Amino acid sequence: RRFWIADGANLYYSRIYDGNAYRLEQFSDSRKFTFPAIITGLAPGPNGGLLIFTPPGFGIHEIQGATQDEFRTTTPFAHEGTNFHASVAWNTDLITYWGASGPRVITRSGVIRNFDDQFKPFIRELLTTEYEANVFIWSVWHEGSEQFLYGISASNATGALWQDTDS
Repeated sequence: RRFWIADGANLYYSRIYDGNAYRLEQFSDSRKFTFPAIITGLAPGPNGGLLIFTPPGFGIHEIQGATQDEFRTTTPFAHEGTNFHASVAWNTDLITYWGASGPRVITRSGVIRNFDDQFKPFIRELLTTEYEANVFIWSVWHEGSEQFLYGISASNATGALWQDTDS
């Protein structure tokens, strides 16, 4: 096991952790990957690697390999991505995230299922104009109902009589 830390567009990884604190080491520039944009999420990949999310249009990247010498990066989803780190969630078979305009799911076979068409008429304009950057989107796998749950919270005080609100 390793520790992975995202800092802007850089992803640092530790040496292999064996459970002893004396083996911990500061993260080094010699153990770093740099991506084309800020890292907005991490998730276990469908092929056993690590998925690295960047904003929409900059791609979802993957790191494969068992050892540092074997690490390789690919970009299996070059035009995908998310701006909402808390929207990245997974269970044993599926990975979800909020794409450019709605929820998407990556299946175990590595195919993206797009559910944003049903949301575009209602949410796309809201997320891109009225609330600007004051939006928080999260998702979580719910064991009881065996489905992903999505939450959207938005606040904007521009031109309103109230200070702040969540809806």
